[in-house]
Amino acid sequence: MEVDELRRKLVAWGLTRNLPIDPEYDPRLELAKLAHDITVPMPLRIECHKIASEYMFPKIRNMELNVDGDGLTIRVVRFTPSETTAIEVKS
Repeated sequence: MEVDELRRKLVAWGLTRNLPIDPEYDPRLELAKLAHDITVPMPLRIECHKIASEYMFPKIRNMELNVDGDGLTIRVVRFTPSETTAIEVKS
């Protein structure tokens, strides 16, 4: 579902409940605003940063295990800002 379609549905839902919802609402932007608002308590600001960062940087697994008909495969991945290196070991 596209972002514009989700926004239209959210606005329509708000109208059924007499809640005015900004059609330009973006939860990522709102989290960023809260994270940088000095009037917001620090624990909540930190939580906002954590949640917002998940939109920008997906969670990355650095090791995968796979067992199939060929045996056990261990894949270790090293991530750096400039490159990604993967090593596979099969038994």
